[in-house]
Amino acid sequence: SRSSKHCGRRRLLRALALMTGTVLRVSGSTKSVRAFLASTHWQPCSTYFRGELRAATSARKNLVSGFNLSVSNASGLRLAAQVRAAIKFLGTERNELKRLRALGLSGVLDFGVASKPEAMASFYKFPVQLLTGLASASLDLEVSYYGSQKR
Repeated sequence: SRSSKHCGRRRLLRALALMTGTVLRVSGSTKSVRAFLASTHWQPCSTYFRGELRAATSARKNLVSGFNLSVSNASGLRLAAQVRAAIKFLGTERNELKRLRALGLSGVLDFGVASKPEAMASFYKFPVQLLTGLASASLDLEVSYYGSQKR
C-alpha cells in the first residue's frame, strides 16, 4: 500500500541519516591492520579481515582487511561541522596517521553528505586547510551522497 511504502521510505531515510558523518576508512594487509590495531588508542566502529565472513548471516567473505573510524557524527546537512572535525582530527592524530603510512596501510576520509528536500542541486566545498592536511597524511577524499533529508 502507499502508506506502507511511505513508512518504509521514512525508515530508510532515518537509517541513511545515521550513516552520514565523516569516517576514516583504512585498508591493507591483514598483518598490517592487526599490527596497527594492537597498538593504537583509536576505537574503530568496525573492523574486517580478508577471508572472514562479512556478517554472521552472510555467505560472502571480505575481500580486504581494514577498519572504519568515526571522525565526525555531524549530519550530512552539516558539512562545515564535519570539515572542522576532520581538520582537528588530522592535526591531533598526525602521529597515528604516520603509522598508517609506515605500515603500508591506505586510507580515505569519507564525508557523508545529504541535501535538503527542496534543493535543486547540491554543491560541496572543501577548504585548502583540509586538502593540504589530507595530502600530508596521504589520505584520499571521498564524498558519499545519501539523498535529500529533513533537518
